[in-house]
Amino acid sequence: MVWRAICVLRVRCVTSACDSTHIQTPEMLLYGEAYEKCSKSHLTASRNLLAGSLRGYGFMSFFKDAKHLFVFAGLFVLAFLVFLVVRHYVVPKSFGEYGHYRGASIGEIAARPIKFAGHQACESCHSDVLDVKSKGKHAHVNCEACHGALEKHADDPSAMTPVLPDTAVLCARCHTASAAKPKGFPQVVPADHSTGLPCETCHKPHSPAMDAGGAK
Repeated sequence: MVWRAICVLRVRCVTSACDSTHIQTPEMLLYGEAYEKCSKSHLTASRNLLAGSLRGYGFMSFFKDAKHLFVFAGLFVLAFLVFLVVRHYVVPKSFGEYGHYRGASIGEIAARPIKFAGHQACESCHSDVLDVKSKGKHAHVNCEACHGALEKHADDPSAMTPVLPDTAVLCARCHTASAAKPKGFPQVVPADHSTGLPCETCHKPHSPAMDAGGAK
């Protein structure tokens, strides 16, 4: 009935099965086989037109969305390439060779000049000091912890003469009272404890413990 009404309203029918110029008036309505043929033709054409429109719309919509995705993917690839280039120039080539650090750093550190001789080198010459030190509270304190790096002196005693440290300054570095230190560790307030006197006035540096009579 829809296509019949369209024909009655003098709408031009453009299909492959109908005459493209026929216009039906109320006095010239289609009936029977001619009507059925015309209706089917118009219905098929409308469906094809609608399907084509939907396909075109879907393709265009996909193309518009895909354009944004392509732009985003391109930017991501570009950023990744920039990252690789920067990493090539910034990260050392030996990084990660033996772990999460520069492999070349091992050789660089080994190539540095030796500064510390080690307490064995000191004790081999200063056995008298070793006898006193080994019996006192500082038995496990290395010589160079207080006297500084002495590799040059151990290699050639005449090339360098060790400087005796100022005990008022040196001892305070370890023994100044602090809540962060263990409770059993000897601690003092230097200004109240020594009133400015050098620690060696009462304590022997190599064996600092004291008895009732004085230094021990």
